[in-house]
Amino acid sequence: MNMNNISLLNIYNTNGFYIEILDIITIISIISGILVILNKNPIISVLFLIGLFFNISAYLFSAGLSFIAFSYLLVYIGAVSILFLFIVFGTYSYVLQ
Repeated sequence: MNMNNISLLNIYNTNGFYIEILDIITIISIISGILVILNKNPIISVLFLIGLFFNISAYLFSAGLSFIAFSYLLVYIGAVSILFLFIVFGTYSYVLQ
């Protein structure tokens, strides 16, 4: 087997993306998850949670699961995170009064 076939096999297995990109997305996702837990401000924590959901969706898209990635974006970022933001803003403004 020559070197050209090995590189084609690598591109086929990784869906055209490099493994290093998936590693970077994984590291950013882990950092985002840790910042969600450690942050004391709930608004900033929800924003880090939205970033975590976006990173997971990017990872799924890079792995070749496009439909699941777009549905993850639509459901989690579009619905759940916005609901969290409305709840946090509602309770946060009540606390300030």
